[in-house]
Amino acid sequence: MSTNETKSRPDPISMRLPEELKASLAEAAGQAGRSLNAEIRMRLEWSFEAGFDGQASDKMLANEVESLRAELRGSVANLNAEIEALNQRLRAVGG
Repeated sequence: MSTNETKSRPDPISMRLPEELKASLAEAAGQAGRSLNAEIRMRLEWSFEAGFDGQASDKMLANEVESLRAELRGSVANLNAEIEALNQRLRAVGG
């Protein structure tokens, strides 16, 4: 590889991502027909273009809280269904 080709290629970086985030990025990349690298780069560039300063906004925090609430509601509903199924089994065996 010539010196000019070496200078034009960005230095690679290595990063650790939570599996869930990596899976979300990979899915988005696949749906858009991009590589994982291109998807990550595009999203980082967009964050700078949008003026994101690294601080969580009230809207971001509110979205996260609502997401956690929805997850909790789902978990509670699953637990209630399991409790009901166990109660039915107890009644069936005479308990």
